[in-house]
Amino acid sequence: EAGEVLCWGANSDGQVGVPGRVTHASPVTVFGGDMTALAVHNSTSCAVSDTALHCWGLGASGALGAGEEMTSAAAPVRSAELETAADLVLAGGRGCLRFADGSVRCFGNSEFGELPGFHRVLWVPTPVAALADSEALVLGSEHGCVTRADTVYCFGGARFGQLGDGLSAADETRAVAPVSGDPLIGVVAGS
Repeated sequence: EAGEVLCWGANSDGQVGVPGRVTHASPVTVFGGDMTALAVHNSTSCAVSDTALHCWGLGASGALGAGEEMTSAAAPVRSAELETAADLVLAGGRGCLRFADGSVRCFGNSEFGELPGFHRVLWVPTPVAALADSEALVLGSEHGCVTRADTVYCFGGARFGQLGDGLSAADETRAVAPVSGDPLIGVVAGS
């Protein structure tokens, strides 16, 4: 069925999306339909319907976007009411939603500036102005990147040179910094 979400595998943190902390060797239905986006990272999963964000699994430091500290959720938690997102990405204990109007809302851990403009946990999807008007959005374990008009702009942790700006420093984060490419065919962010 269109928009259906099926999960299987280890369920120690509820990441399969059904109660009971047992491994599921066969797919189980988490949502019967109506989901428009899905993202999974490590033990956290989120899906978007036409009206809300739903997350389950490991939830430390706001990773479920539920508005409160939850160590984990074995079944989907309706995290926030919102319009349909064009993209949903998860990594490093945080997530971001990019909308058709170019706006971006993020949630989760940004205590070390992994999201530009924030040095705290974002408990619910919160507008991140520095990422607005992006055409694509990716997250890595301590950083992320957006694209705008054939330019990649990266942000967050820089200790391993992940921002592509020629600099690296331990315990340093930077706001959005441009990296040019012509023509740009895509962008990904590793760990």
